[in-house]
Amino acid sequence: MPGLVWTHAATALPGNCAQVERTVTCSYSHTGSEQAFVVPAGVTGVTLEATGAAGAAMGAIKGGLGGTETSTAAVTPGSRLYVEVGGEGQEGPLGGAGGFNGGGAGGAGEIDTGSGGGGASDVRTVSCAGACPGGTGSLASRLVVAAGGGGAGAVGQTFAGGVGGSAEASGGKGKTDAAGDTGGEGGGAGEASLGGVGGAGGTAASGGTDGEGGEDGTAGAGGTGGEDETGGGGGGGGFFGGGGGGGGGGARKTTNQSGAGGGGGGSSKAPSGSIGVAAEGAAPTVRISYTLPDTTPPTISIAAPVANGVYVQGTPVTAAYSCSDEVGGAGLAACTGSVPSGSPIDTSTLGAHGFTVYAADTAGFEPSVVWQAAGATALFVAGLGSVGYAIRRDLSVYHRGGRD
Repeated sequence: MPGLVWTHAATALPGNCAQVERTVTCSYSHTGSEQAFVVPAGVTGVTLEATGAAGAAMGAIKGGLGGTETSTAAVTPGSRLYVEVGGEGQEGPLGGAGGFNGGGAGGAGEIDTGSGGGGASDVRTVSCAGACPGGTGSLASRLVVAAGGGGAGAVGQTFAGGVGGSAEASGGKGKTDAAGDTGGEGGGAGEASLGGVGGAGGTAASGGTDGEGGEDGTAGAGGTGGEDETGGGGGGGGFFGGGGGGGGGGARKTTNQSGAGGGGGGSSKAPSGSIGVAAEGAAPTVRISYTLPDTTPPTISIAAPVANGVYVQGTPVTAAYSCSDEVGGAGLAACTGSVPSGSPIDTSTLGAHGFTVYAADTAGFEPSVVWQAAGATALFVAGLGSVGYAIRRDLSVYHRGGRD
C-alpha cells in the first residue's frame, strides 16, 4: 500500500520569479531605480548573482565591460533586500552621462564629450533612499556587487580616444598625434578600499591647452573624465565595488588631434564570492535564488506483509518495502522497518502482531499530523533534523489446522 503524502499549498510567486522543483530564481533588470526583494517564510539563505553595466562606446572605440559576481548570504525570513541594477553609460555625442548606480560622467570637450561609465549592480540590506549609489551606511551593507565598465575617451581631430576599462582594469590611453600632442591617460581601476586614480590629461605640445586629469573614483562611484583638449579618463569606483569611470573629453582645436583617455573600470571585489568580467553584450542583471523548505514527508510502499494479512505459523514471510523522497526533496535520512527489507519476519508465535516502517528526510522538523486510512495508521513524526512518518500493518499468525 503506498505511503501517504502531506503537502503545503503552493504560494504564488511574483512575476519576475520562476520555480524549478524547490529552487526559486527571481530576476531583475535595469529600471533606473531601486527594487526590492522580500525574503519568504522559511528561507534562511540566498544565492546572489550580479552583472554590472558596460561603459558606453565612442563610435568604434569600445567601452569597458561590466563585472560579474556570485555570492551567498544568510538572510532572515520577512526581511527586505534592496536591488540596484546598474545602467549603461551614455555615449559622448549624446551627453556622456554616467549610468545609474555610480557610473562616472564623460568629461566635456569642445569637439566631443567623453562617454559615460556603466553603473554597478548590487544587492544590499540598507536602502540608498533614492540617491544611489548611496551613503556610507548603504554602501557598506552590500552583499554582492558587480562593477560597471569605464566609458570610452573622446576622439581627437584625427586620433582615437582610449578604450574604457572593463571591471578591474584601467582605461586605455588616448592616441598621440603626429605633432607630439600626447593623448590623455586612462583612468585607473577601482580597488577594494579606494576608488581608481583619475588619468592625467594629455599635453598640447603644438599649442593650445593641456587636458585636465580625470577625477578619482570614490566609494561606489566612478570619477568624471577630464576636460579640455585631451582629458584623462575618470577613475573607476572602489570600496568593494563601484561604477566605471567616465571617458576623457575631446580635442578643442584643430592643432591638437590626440585622443582622450578612457575611464577606468570599477571594482567588483567583495568580502566573499567569485568575480569575473561579463561577456560582451551582456545586459546588467541581478538574480536572487533560494531553496524552498521541504515540507513533504517521504512516501512508504509496503509489499509484504500485506495489510491485515493472515499467515500460517512458521510459514516464511519476507519483508519487502521501500521509501522515497519527492523529486528535488531534501533526501532520505531513514527508511527502517520492524525488520530490514529482504529479511524474514518472525511467524513462530501465534496471535496478532504489528509491523512498522518508518521513513524520514533531512528537511527539519514540522508539527505532528496524524492520518487514518483503511488498513493502516500513518503518523507524521516531529523531530529536529527529520521529517517523516510511519505505517503500521497488523498481521495474524494461526495453526495450519485452524485459526486461533
